[in-house]
Amino acid sequence: LHSYSTPSYHYNLHYTNRSSATMSNDNTFTYVKIPVNSEEPIEELSASKAGGLEKDALIKNAKAYFQLESNADHPSCEIMALSVPLPGNQYRAVSLYLRDSPGASTQQNERATKLVTACGHSLPKPICGDVFVGRAYDNEEFEWERVDFPVSDASPAAAWCRVARSQGGGGGQGGSASSLNNLVQQQMNIAGSAGAPQIVAPPVQSLYGMDGAPAVEQGWGSWTQTADEVEVKLVVPSGTKSKDCKISFKRNQLSIAVHGETKMSGVLFSAIVPDECTYTMEDAKDGTSRDLCVTLTKANEGSTWSFLTEETT
Repeated sequence: LHSYSTPSYHYNLHYTNRSSATMSNDNTFTYVKIPVNSEEPIEELSASKAGGLEKDALIKNAKAYFQLESNADHPSCEIMALSVPLPGNQYRAVSLYLRDSPGASTQQNERATKLVTACGHSLPKPICGDVFVGRAYDNEEFEWERVDFPVSDASPAAAWCRVARSQGGGGGQGGSASSLNNLVQQQMNIAGSAGAPQIVAPPVQSLYGMDGAPAVEQGWGSWTQTADEVEVKLVVPSGTKSKDCKISFKRNQLSIAVHGETKMSGVLFSAIVPDECTYTMEDAKDGTSRDLCVTLTKANEGSTWSFLTEETT
């Protein structure tokens, strides 16, 4: 890891130094397997730290799993950097490991795809097949070390994801291209044999209602997005007027009520600019209802939201 000129940020991550709770207290660490089948639970696995960076057990186990799965001649996997180590994330790097061999699964791993975009990255296509996710502590003042990545951190709403997509947080909105390249170079330095992992940064394009992609359907309505805005649409009864709607715009929260009934409310995926948010009423094409269209201005232009709110009602 090299030093970076990064602003100082403070986050409530429940850890503040190297000896805190997210550092494993023994010689093992935890990581997760996210199955492509959403009906299967996310598995929390453990492995030994003894191999260190040069003989990392997570890479070894992932390569062996994908070799067995694909019946390949050599073990291999692809590594996707979700968050690079920076002061803003307490020097915790998070990476995703997936199969890179021919014939890899084309079935979308919805949970893994949401996790990648929740870190501030966007994708031209979904993540497919089973994947593994793990974390490492990487500060040049200390020895590189694997640290725990529990099942709870596999949620797109986890605190580390919000940090990652924030400025200085190491993810798609925080880590600079140079810091990502440093992580890639470090990983490539340990890859010197056949079947060495291929390391990539999450590519950038569209998903989750982005720029013409299908709207994300929710129980209360739907939403789409562009690089700058998110449009939320709810179907309301015919005759509903603007005065019947109460929309509360806060920097990190949105609440929508119609005729006194709360339709949806929750903590937003990312910050908005409340003073620039608007809403309009439109007659539906069938003439039997109206559309309430709410436009949210993203505070972080260019980001891709993988969900609208962490909790909805």
